[in-house]
Amino acid sequence: MGYTIYKRNKYGYGGDIETFNMKKQIKSSNNLQSVINIGPATEKRLQSIGVATVSQLKKSNPEKIYEKLKKKEGGKLDICVLYQLRGVILNVPWWFCKNSKGEK
Repeated sequence: MGYTIYKRNKYGYGGDIETFNMKKQIKSSNNLQSVINIGPATEKRLQSIGVATVSQLKKSNPEKIYEKLKKKEGGKLDICVLYQLRGVILNVPWWFCKNSKGEK
């Protein structure tokens, strides 16, 4: 399954087209960066609250993890982190989860 992504050019959307492959392969169940939406910064944040493996992350509730991270960060955390976590569960890029439950 793939989605067509329209790259932004200097006039807005359009121009080049690429297909985003939604089935990113998981290389290691211990490497959080092996899943979609998780980079080095998010991996460190997750590890700081005890989420160390892909299987732990996939079994977790994104909203609960977001709240734990937010609390650890002193009450301020970008809402896009919640979208990242939802995207991990759904195996889609984070922007497909944007405002999926009415957040602003």
